[in-house]
Amino acid sequence: ETIHVHAEVERNIKNVVENNFHRIVCSVLGHTCYVTMKKGGMTMPELKCGVVTCVHNKQNLCELDSIEVIGNSAQVSEQTSCGSFVERKGEQYSNQAKDASPTSNIVCQAVECKYNEEKKCYAGKISVMGSNACRTEETACATFKK
Repeated sequence: ETIHVHAEVERNIKNVVENNFHRIVCSVLGHTCYVTMKKGGMTMPELKCGVVTCVHNKQNLCELDSIEVIGNSAQVSEQTSCGSFVERKGEQYSNQAKDASPTSNIVCQAVECKYNEEKKCYAGKISVMGSNACRTEETACATFKK
């Protein structure tokens, strides 16, 4: 399929291959948009993280390429949690020297969620909450829906 792109947009598109994912980053007139797709067509969910006490949180984005949502018997959002949570102690940050991404691969153990298919999240956007969390159990996938 042929897509015609305005020359200004075309000059600003960068293709980056990360693991098994292909990210297209487009920056036009100071606005940046991300479209990230798994090879084969699955779109990675946009991840907003409100867990500011996690070492992986950088300005409400997660620096991990993949997170795990746990709660295999969850019936409501509060019964899920972020299995990738690590409490930040003081000014501690993770030792990963990379930028946080607005998208992430979500491994989801909450099999009752309507967005879960074969333990992968197919929601377009997800939000992880628990702003003052000190433990994994104090976080939750706010997007969970039965």
